[in-house]
Amino acid sequence: MKNYKIIDETSPSPMVSVAMLTYNHERYIEEAIESVLMQKTNFPIQLVIAEDCSTDNTRSIIMRYQKQFPSKIKLLLQNENIGAAHNNVDLLSNLSGKYVAALEGDDYWIDPLKLQKQVDFLEENKEYIAVGHQRIVVENDIEKNYFSQDILYTQCVLFKNIINEDYIKFSAGVFNGDTFLFNYLKLFGKVKNLDFVGAVYRMTGFGVYSSIDEINKINKALETYSTLISLQGKFKTKNSRNVFRQIKFSYADNLYAKALYLIPTDKSLALKQFYQFIIFIIQNNLFFKKQFVKSAINFMTRIFSKIKNEAV
Repeated sequence: MKNYKIIDETSPSPMVSVAMLTYNHERYIEEAIESVLMQKTNFPIQLVIAEDCSTDNTRSIIMRYQKQFPSKIKLLLQNENIGAAHNNVDLLSNLSGKYVAALEGDDYWIDPLKLQKQVDFLEENKEYIAVGHQRIVVENDIEKNYFSQDILYTQCVLFKNIINEDYIKFSAGVFNGDTFLFNYLKLFGKVKNLDFVGAVYRMTGFGVYSSIDEINKINKALETYSTLISLQGKFKTKNSRNVFRQIKFSYADNLYAKALYLIPTDKSLALKQFYQFIIFIIQNNLFFKKQFVKSAINFMTRIFSKIKNEAV
C-alpha cells in the first residue's frame, strides 16, 4: 500500500524527469525549483519532487509551485516521515522520462542549457549511459572550490532511465545511494563529464552523511560495495568484469581504511580486520596492485609501532 499522495498533471512521456528529494529545505527549495524551471530545452521536462513530511514550510512552497506550473511539476507527498532512503525509492518508482537528472532540494543548477547539452551528448553518443559536468561547492554560504575530477556527482548527472524493479530492490537497502547508482550505471555503458560548470552543491553540515562518524561511514561504504558485488552473477560482459574489478578495489580500500582506523583503539580488532583485507585481495586476485602491497606494509609498520610504544 502506498504511503504517499501524488499530484500530477505533467506529460506522461517527458524526455527528462528531474528527481528532487526534499526535507526541511525551506531556505533553499525555491532556488532549486527555479533552476529547473529556467532550463531552455527543445524537449519536455518533468520535475518530480518527493517531499518527506517536512516540519518547516517546504511542503507549502512546493505545492504553490505545482499550482503555478502544473504541466511541469509532479509532487509525491509522504503521509509521514520515512527517511531519505525510502523516500528515494518512492521517487525512483515515479520517473517516466527517457533520461533522469537528479537535484536535491538544497542544491541548484546555474547553467540554463545544462539539460540540453547533456541530452544532446547522450543522443549523439549511444555508447554512453550517463554524463555529468563540473560543479561549485559552497560550504556555509562560502564558495570553496570546483570539483573537476572525472567523477560523477548527484546534482550534475544525467543518465538513461534504466531504473527497474531489480535496481529498486537492491538499492533500497544501501546507505550510499549515489555510489550505488554510479557504479550500477557503468555496468550498462560509458560515463563522461562534460567541460562546463552547471551546478552548485551546498555543504550545509545537516545531511545524513555528515551526521555519522568515520567508522560508520566506512561500514556503510562496505555494505554498499558488498551489495554491488552480489550482483556480479547478473552481468557477464567484458565491460562488467572491469567494473566489478573496480568495485572490488573500492571494497578492499574500505576494508583497509577500517583496519587503520581501529589501530589506536583496538589492536586485536584491527588485526582481524587486516586479515579480512588480506584474504579478500588474495581471493579476488588483487594482490598484484602496488597500492595494496604498500598498504600491507604501512599497516604492519603502524601496528608494530603501536605495540612497541605500549611496551615502553
